[in-house]
Amino acid sequence: MEDEKIIDLYWEKTLRRENRMIFVRRYWYMDSIADIAGRFGISESSVKSSLFRVRNRFREHLAREGIEV
Repeated sequence: MEDEKIIDLYWEKTLRRENRMIFVRRYWYMDSIADIAGRFGISESSVKSSLFRVRNRFREHLAREGIEV
């Protein structure tokens, strides 16, 4: 349960809503990069960059909290 709180706090306080939505669309709903780009009206390159940054930030945050991925 503690791990879930850490993730929730990080998620809400450090990520913009659009980045959270892009991440969820890709990894929860398994949308393609092209579908996400169309949904948000951005380029596929922007989607890829956003996902890359979110994954890296999330990984770093979890490591600081002692959670290995």
